[in-house]
Amino acid sequence: MENNQIDLKKLLSVLIKNIKWITATSLLAAILAFITTFFLKEKYKSISVIFPANIAENFNASANEELMQYLISNDVKKKVAAKFNLYKRYGIDTLKIKGGNALFDYEFSERVKISSTLYRSSEISVIDEDPIFARDLNYAIIEETNNLIKTRKFEIVNSYYLNAESTIKTELNEIDSLKSAAKIIRTKYNIIDEKSQAKYIAKNMYSSSGKSSSPELVEQAKLLSEKIDELGIINSQIKAHLKVYQEIKIQHDKYLLDRFNNNNYFSYVTKPSLSDKRCYPIRSLFVALTFLSVFIFSYLVALIKATNKKQGVS
Repeated sequence: MENNQIDLKKLLSVLIKNIKWITATSLLAAILAFITTFFLKEKYKSISVIFPANIAENFNASANEELMQYLISNDVKKKVAAKFNLYKRYGIDTLKIKGGNALFDYEFSERVKISSTLYRSSEISVIDEDPIFARDLNYAIIEETNNLIKTRKFEIVNSYYLNAESTIKTELNEIDSLKSAAKIIRTKYNIIDEKSQAKYIAKNMYSSSGKSSSPELVEQAKLLSEKIDELGIINSQIKAHLKVYQEIKIQHDKYLLDRFNNNNYFSYVTKPSLSDKRCYPIRSLFVALTFLSVFIFSYLVALIKATNKKQGVS
């Protein structure tokens, strides 16, 4: 305990003896830091908050998680990079600089922050030396994200639409084939009304005296009965295909509408802001950190000198 007290006394003693030059050095560094901040490029931040819309929840991800995946996608990054020529703006030549793409990705990630909020919305933060540019880039990220979702949704719905259209054609061809087969049977065997003709055959199979008809008539009646049964099977098949056709047609029409919908997949909670206050450099923080770091460093130098001096005397 005494050793700890002695060490503390020594530390305080060194600080008190050197407090003037330590403080002077720290203040000088703080003043220089303050002056330096005027030579640093000022940066401004544009913030927006959007909420997912027309995006269905699923078991794998929530609507906001799906929206976030599109916001941070490389497709959106490439679109805005090309639109605003960000490679040139950030001073990155991917042809001359080795690892230029990785460097651009780092610079972009430092300037563009996308995060999820507690209320299942997405916050987009864009930093740039020009506050108007920061706002415009923020808008562009949201716009390109919306366009990307539209493209992906169209690709999915269009594949469903084409499959439904193909199925409809198949069902209609099958129905036409069955109707043609039924028409051939009706024409060949002169069948107009199956039910009426079936009753007529049964009635005339026997005479009024109860005697059976001639073998030829019986054979004709048997053949006609078989063809009527065959027509019944064909009609059942036609009804089955019609049912499938009607169900697919409903889906087909829905996909047709979805293909050309112009819905947005987000809604603004907060539109991209146009800041009139810089976010960098923060002069008070810059000066305070410089003063504190130099103060600690100067004190450590004084402590080392005092220790070396003591050892030299001993």
